[in-house]
Amino acid sequence: MKPILEVQNVQIALNDENCYRFPSREASFTIDENQFVGIVGESGSGKTLTIEAISGIQEVYPGILKGKISYHFNGRPVELLQNLPKMIKIKKGRLSKQFLPWRQHVKKTMRSIWGQEIGIVFQNPLYALNPYRTVGSQLIECIHDKSLTSSQKEAMAIKALQEVRLKNPNRFLKAYPHQLSGGECQRVMIAMALVANPSFLIFDEPTIGLDVSLQAALTDLIREIKSNRKVSGIIISHDLKFISRVTDQIIVMFSGEIWEIAPVSQLGLLNLKHPYSQYLLKKAEQLRDVTPLKASFPLNEETGMQHFEQTIPLPSEREVGCHYQKRCVFFKQSSKALSIKMKCQTERPPLQKIGDKHWIRCWAMSNLKGSSHESHRS
Repeated sequence: MKPILEVQNVQIALNDENCYRFPSREASFTIDENQFVGIVGESGSGKTLTIEAISGIQEVYPGILKGKISYHFNGRPVELLQNLPKMIKIKKGRLSKQFLPWRQHVKKTMRSIWGQEIGIVFQNPLYALNPYRTVGSQLIECIHDKSLTSSQKEAMAIKALQEVRLKNPNRFLKAYPHQLSGGECQRVMIAMALVANPSFLIFDEPTIGLDVSLQAALTDLIREIKSNRKVSGIIISHDLKFISRVTDQIIVMFSGEIWEIAPVSQLGLLNLKHPYSQYLLKKAEQLRDVTPLKASFPLNEETGMQHFEQTIPLPSEREVGCHYQKRCVFFKQSSKALSIKMKCQTERPPLQKIGDKHWIRCWAMSNLKGSSHESHRS
């Protein structure tokens, strides 16, 4: 399978009261053609910043400091960070970045693929849509092919509305966003992402604000899009139930880092092993269509949930060694394997392979049967 997106060692920084913090550090992953990947984690884990970086819409300063982001669209490579080293200088411990030239470079690089090769579905669609323009005008604006006539573009807009199961599409073309329900606005946003036949889709928290029935309908719709189109994508969500139904692989993020990359079975079953991943599963109450997992570490009903409920640490608060140690059930409760616990306190664990397409950042889990010492591509 050929990759459509390669992300290598991407580091993102924010300017916080004259100092820099790193909410995302050295993120690396690959998405293949016709593959959907879910990124999960609690608020503050770095999901959205990472996605903003790879989609080229990040406006924070200084933003991306290093790394490589490569798209491959029908054999046409697009290197997003090619000129980044020329625009960053570090002198006497001080960092400077030519931010405006950098944003201009990104926009120039991405202009040919935004809305054409890449379609983005933002969260809170009612606010993402322009309230002063009709749905039809906003849909047609997403079609960049100048060789098409107005009637041809309108026909494409109608087809996109039909694909997202909106009945009477002509009515929606003339409607304004405030005249639609939340679920209808969500489908309009998806239609806007699909109308130009992109190769890659990005969904940012698509289930937020939707009730259970609308979430189920959205799940079916994304499955249908995956089945009918040759398209890849990323879905950001805190909803493991939803992610397990619509993706082929899951990336778990905590405190700006990737802690686990795991496959999703054809039946939508999760095989997450990291203590934090299992906490997310427990927090999701082992939803009925996800096979209950036997915990790799003892999950105490009282102490387990209490110490897990601490807030995600700021990058400046990260512990020496494993950044998850203060919240880890294994580290808190196990009296065995003291040598491993010493490693947790002193050495940052790398992402290591523990199975087929399965990577984990954990000293204890890296000793599992079948694991290897092969580090994740970086």
